[in-house]
Amino acid sequence: MKLIKWKMHAENRYIHLLITLIIIFILTPYVGEMHLNFPIISLIFLIAIIFILRTLELDKKLFFLLVAVGSLIFFSEFLTTMCTTVACRQDLSLVSWSIYAVFLAIAIFIMGYKIFSSSKITGDTIMGGISVYLLLGYFWTILYYLIYRFDINAFSFSGRMSHAYLFYFSFTTLTTLGYGDAYPVNKLAMVLTSLEAMTGQVYLAVFVARLVGLHVIKHSAQK
Repeated sequence: MKLIKWKMHAENRYIHLLITLIIIFILTPYVGEMHLNFPIISLIFLIAIIFILRTLELDKKLFFLLVAVGSLIFFSEFLTTMCTTVACRQDLSLVSWSIYAVFLAIAIFIMGYKIFSSSKITGDTIMGGISVYLLLGYFWTILYYLIYRFDINAFSFSGRMSHAYLFYFSFTTLTTLGYGDAYPVNKLAMVLTSLEAMTGQVYLAVFVARLVGLHVIKHSAQK
């Protein structure tokens, strides 16, 4: 019985990650404007990191090592809420967000490779593909934040600048929706915005084509 439960747990490793990412997606625009004394989004993102590491099927020692690194990142985010100066908060936030960016880049690459190299379509595979798509939006949000930290005039927004605005801008760019109320001004920001728009479209096209292709092959083999 335990073996069966463990097998089901391993075969459905993306569902918890997807649920966590959706929770972050819903809460970010609201929590980002509240200026709370506790980094709720960072805590949820730490949980997402644990689920991401679980999907990568790493060695047990490496898994716990990376969880410890993720915990240190969260702790640095927690310290930013205790800083008494703006410079202190900005420096700690810059360090933690930079590490987040590196981690997400590696995770997206490995997860994408595993999903696209899979020869079987399952509900978990589809959830994994959606998770990677959401992670792309989060990854570019962090890149935009890092650019903004070095150039506060890198973006033009119709309202007051905030993390929630960068989050909104990232996903409207990823989906090529673009309402025109936010746009890049800095040249590097322009390049990254174009890359995100292209990545979002190419990823969806390739992912859907892969699913359709495997679906056709499966039904052809059954005939």
